Amino acid sequence: MSVIYVDESIHDGLGFIVTAFICAEKDVDREIADELLKLGFQPGIDEYKSSIYMGHNPLMKKLREQLLNIARTQSKIALLICPSHERKYLGGQILQSLLSIIKKNGIVTDNLNVFFDEGLFRSLDDGKRQTVANHVPSSINLLFQQDSKKIMGLQVADAVANVTSQIVREEITGIRKLVCIGGEGTGYADDEKANLGWDLLMGLRHNFFVRPFIQAELNERFDPDIDPYIINTEDDPADYGLHPRLLGWGVVISENLPQGLRKAVVSVFSRLWLGCIH
Repeated sequence: MSVIYVDESIHDGLGFIVTAFICAEKDVDREIADELLKLGFQPGIDEYKSSIYMGHNPLMKKLREQLLNIARTQSKIALLICPSHERKYLGGQILQSLLSIIKKNGIVTDNLNVFFDEGLFRSLDDGKRQTVANHVPSSINLLFQQDSKKIMGLQVADAVANVTSQIVREEITGIRKLVCIGGEGTGYADDEKANLGWDLLMGLRHNFFVRPFIQAELNERFDPDIDPYIINTEDDPADYGLHPRLLGWGVVISENLPQGLRKAVVSVFSRLWLGCIH
């Protein structure tokens, strides 16, 4: 990875914040600029904002889908989920989570640029103080208070944070909106429906960081910080590769997340099914 984009989605009414870390091999701003132009938007002036109501804005809705497609094709994803009452401490939690995500997934930090959207830290000085307080290695270039119109990869982080927060919202409230998932090329009947949260999660499921596994007989070298499953000859790799664990690798939960919220998050994100869903 050479770049990470970070943005959040705040839900005070339900008491949680989802922060998305979009980890890519290269800058994705050119691809986003192209998508903006295709839809009649002006890069550097117009942008995707999840706070914009999509119901009467079909072009913005299409832009969101294109941003999510960029996330699917060009990135790995991690999330931090914390209580909204700790918003004033969010910057510190984000940096702690960033370091954990880097460590657990073996991300190389040489020449790594991390862009943070405006407002995640109270100021540039606050970002610098938090960098020192959290012992961030100097090999990581932290860029605070960035404008998402200029650093367009942040718009992908915004879209992913919003979508994944909808998944959490559905699990917390128990209110499950049905959407059509059928049609040509889907593998489902034309009138097939599913819960929106499930559909959103399935759309991103292959992009989350997950706990890896290695086969003992191959004598592979690995960083012990990554803590992979080590499976033996008699173990079926599909048991690990198709149903991996996210918590700790692709999802970080704040220690102070209330029990009810924690239960909902664990229910959704403890493991993912990566096999066939048709």
